[in-house]
Amino acid sequence: MTVHCNICGFDTSKILEYIPCSKYNIFNDLLIYVCDECGFSQALPSLDSRDLDVYYKDYYRSKNGPSPMDFFLLSLSKPSSTEPRFLAQLLLGKMFVKTKREGLGFLDIGAGNGSSLSTAEMLFSECSLHVVEKNFKAKNMYHKFFNVQCYDTINDVRDTFDVILISHVIEHFSSDHLLPFFRQIHNLLNDKGIIIIETPHHDFRIKVVRDNQPYHEPHLSFFSKDALEYLILKSNFDICFSDTVGRPVKQLNIFFKRKKLPFFFISFAKNILRRIFQKCGVWDIIKFCFTKTKYIYRDHNFCYGGDRQALRVIARKK
Repeated sequence: MTVHCNICGFDTSKILEYIPCSKYNIFNDLLIYVCDECGFSQALPSLDSRDLDVYYKDYYRSKNGPSPMDFFLLSLSKPSSTEPRFLAQLLLGKMFVKTKREGLGFLDIGAGNGSSLSTAEMLFSECSLHVVEKNFKAKNMYHKFFNVQCYDTINDVRDTFDVILISHVIEHFSSDHLLPFFRQIHNLLNDKGIIIIETPHHDFRIKVVRDNQPYHEPHLSFFSKDALEYLILKSNFDICFSDTVGRPVKQLNIFFKRKKLPFFFISFAKNILRRIFQKCGVWDIIKFCFTKTKYIYRDHNFCYGGDRQALRVIARKK
């Protein structure tokens, strides 16, 4: 069976098994079709959007889900402005900002634990914060700590922005939604505005990438560097920076399979310690020392090049 590649237009014939990680059976019948031309891969057949909505609402961020997040615990203290992933993304993006440095508009498509908002506040003076997020618990947490405008969907956004962050989002889209999404993003950018994109590096043409994926759930689109750049250029952007980033791919199976402490314990302990430090008036000192030390910049989120776990791209509106 051949499948048309929605990125480059070539037919794909290589098929891989889709590896789920939960008991949600909506992913069990999927196969991954790999384009040998651009390296883009897509999971087919298409899933019912109603099933996906239930999955993301009830399971995705639950304690046993692929991306556990307890917004009650997170709401105990303001999100960190020095979480390495967002610090690395926004520091890189700041190099290419040509619009005003103060009072710029910042939009995050899915802000997760809110650390991107804290980092944007720190790096972009007096910026206006905006988030696309459906989860009402997440929105309540954002409103507690930030002067932020929240939207349920990207279709609700009416403002334009200088910086748009799209971090680990597009891999959740089916392939036929990608180009319309990037065209919407293009319309939401101010002149000379930039987008910061990060997504897993899934070039299944490369054996080491193909053999070191612990699971695929719930991703539906899988990007090579070639495919992501092709999609961005096709959407009328200029690419300012593009590279692989993060842990070496060959370490991923070891990282994901190692025994970890329960999520709720780690999250609870981190937030309690942060509250104690804040009450004692030493949190700002600890945070200052951490951001000024060389050790934070040794984090894998600051490591580029080769077969690494993610792709990071900065692009500017043409």
